[in-house]
Amino acid sequence: MRFEEFRYMRWAKAARAAYHIGASGVQPMTPEELGAPPEPPRLVTPALPDSPAALSEAIARRYGVRPENVFCASGTSGANFLAVGALVGPGDEVLVEEHTYEVLHKLPALFGARVLRVPRPRARDFDLDPDDVACRVTPRTRLLVVTDLHNPSGRGMPAGTRQALGALAERHGFHVLLDEVYLDALWERRPGSALDLSSRFVVTSSLTKVYGLPGLRAGWILAEPEVARRIALFNDYVQVAPVAPGVALAEWAFAHLPRLEARARALIDANAAAFDRWIADRRDVRPVPVAGGALRLFETPAVPDTLDFTRRLHETRDTIVVPGDFFDLPGWLRLGLGGDPTLFAEGLRRLGDALAE
Repeated sequence: MRFEEFRYMRWAKAARAAYHIGASGVQPMTPEELGAPPEPPRLVTPALPDSPAALSEAIARRYGVRPENVFCASGTSGANFLAVGALVGPGDEVLVEEHTYEVLHKLPALFGARVLRVPRPRARDFDLDPDDVACRVTPRTRLLVVTDLHNPSGRGMPAGTRQALGALAERHGFHVLLDEVYLDALWERRPGSALDLSSRFVVTSSLTKVYGLPGLRAGWILAEPEVARRIALFNDYVQVAPVAPGVALAEWAFAHLPRLEARARALIDANAAAFDRWIADRRDVRPVPVAGGALRLFETPAVPDTLDFTRRLHETRDTIVVPGDFFDLPGWLRLGLGGDPTLFAEGLRRLGDALAE
């Protein structure tokens, strides 16, 4: 097994600034905001199930699926690792969208698969065309990897595209790994479970990005029972059981999800409005149009070297944004809308000053 350095993660773990307006998720909740469970979190898993029963049931209710369709994992990263590891191997081909989270196109190669990229063209505002997928399918295709909402652009996937991908996967016998970690930021406009469209979908998500609970590592996989069972068998190579306090707190969080959503929505909506005001006054950037969500991506024609620009922005203005280079998009910048609105507004002002120079 060979692996490459994950450039974005190395950068993100070291990123520190007074005005970090590139953070990918909602700012973490404090214990006081989360609220204390009625009893101390358990320290021992009461049994060794493949997936914690109460938490799996809570997730199943959230999506309108059965508990046997749910497998709990360590965040969306852990969920994606397990899904790819359980579904592909040497000699397989995996289709992965372009301009995406770096690890998603590096994971299949880790397990010996050949990776082919599917376009998300800038000229189409990064929308995925099922015909572009279809023309790349071969008898060796085992998996398609896509995100919804798309990371980094924040574009949502139309219902017709989901249906077309599910139908294509059924015809050719491959699975579709659908990373939905940002999808809940559409709030009441969030579509139903992709499993309702096709059993070939394998959906991953977590409480990390939208709900501000990255420390719980509460992630999950939705899949047909046969695939969930295969993932459980592969998970035996990774861990014996999930971390008991994390499971208990995740169960508590699901019981109070409307309150967590209200907090996240207030932050994201306030910062989205600030971004809209900021971008309306600028002629030096070109944003990707989106219908919501927690990410904003825009092109900077006057600043083609955004990697150097973000370095200088950090050094001279104590402000961090994400260079598009980490998504194979030099000349683009990505912002996250989940931070403190006062700090976000000041970060935007500093970013604007730097762009004007």
